[in-house]
Amino acid sequence: IHDMPIIPYLTDSAENMETLFSHAKEIGAHYLLPSPLNLRGKTRPLFFNFIQTEFPQIYPQIYSHFNTNGTDKAYKENFRQMLSRLRERYGISWNYGTQIKEKMYREPDLFSGLI
Repeated sequence: IHDMPIIPYLTDSAENMETLFSHAKEIGAHYLLPSPLNLRGKTRPLFFNFIQTEFPQIYPQIYSHFNTNGTDKAYKENFRQMLSRLRERYGISWNYGTQIKEKMYREPDLFSGLI
């Protein structure tokens, strides 16, 4: 599962991430890649306008969070730690490459013509 973008202060709550991992485990997902929003270019003003209009209570946090070109380092580390705990609890990997390689060997017909 690739779950992108996770929007800081809007969709990144511990409860949302717990639900995501729980459902991923239920359906037998081998890996899960949630990734926070990277906000660049022409989407920035549109995104900020949307947040200011629809979620004014969190606008100051989000604006401050994205005031630089990258995501806040402390936020990234806290998010990574939360994901690590959830990966361990649910036994779900972040490494999709291993899963794809194993599937290629188990079911080569699925990948014929793609390589």
